[in-house]
Amino acid sequence: MQDSLVVIAEARLKKLKPLYAKLTARLKSAPVGILRVLTRGRSFSYYHITKKGDTNGKIIPKNNQKLAAALAQRDYEKKLKQSVEKEIRLLEKVTKNYRKIPLEQYYETLSAGRKRLVEPLVLSDREFAEKWQKVSYKGKTFASDAPQYYTENNERVRSKSELMIANALKRAGVPYRYEFPLELKEFGTVYPDFTCLDSNTRTEIIWEHLGMMDSPEYAAAAVKKVNHYLLSGYIPGRNMILSMEGSGSPLSTKIVSKIIEECFA
Repeated sequence: MQDSLVVIAEARLKKLKPLYAKLTARLKSAPVGILRVLTRGRSFSYYHITKKGDTNGKIIPKNNQKLAAALAQRDYEKKLKQSVEKEIRLLEKVTKNYRKIPLEQYYETLSAGRKRLVEPLVLSDREFAEKWQKVSYKGKTFASDAPQYYTENNERVRSKSELMIANALKRAGVPYRYEFPLELKEFGTVYPDFTCLDSNTRTEIIWEHLGMMDSPEYAAAAVKKVNHYLLSGYIPGRNMILSMEGSGSPLSTKIVSKIIEECFA
């Protein structure tokens, strides 16, 4: 994980500094004085205060509302500039004084001998993903006559489409577990085709590929299963990916790549 706080601060500074310069230039040409607004029911009267100590000011005629608008704009921009200036000073302190080594990378700076003795409390994205992938589990067994498809990670999968997805995830650098067991409410144990790790947020996203949707029996079972996913909090587009195909509409590498690009960018 990059030093996200500094990255956010620097991005914010890039927006605020031009705004500060713009406000400074605009205020130089703004009219002198401040605006006093007096409310009477649903109508307003505007007064121009130019002298120190004057709390009333001179009323601005209705035919000179441009002056009132210019004064109101000036007051707004003056306060906005003050707020922007305070935020810039704070953000500059953050970018200047924030630790050189992000907490997530501190463990990596230790010597090999010390790493053997220390249990890291904060992991980098790479270390987190490596630890996540090392979790041991027992997936579903394969029938003796099932076709044998092996991924680039030398994992056995059940179909050419799953092979396509697995290899695409690997090439995109997305960590995944194949058929990792998951308990669904009122349904029991299921084995999602892929449980993927979003390294940016360190959250899990399951990917179910429904491969025979032109079969009425398969489609009915798939709908039932997806409904139980929904009841258990797995929502497509949030923490779940659904892809599907039928005999006349096979899954393509283009579709798989598009899904990965959109979900794990």
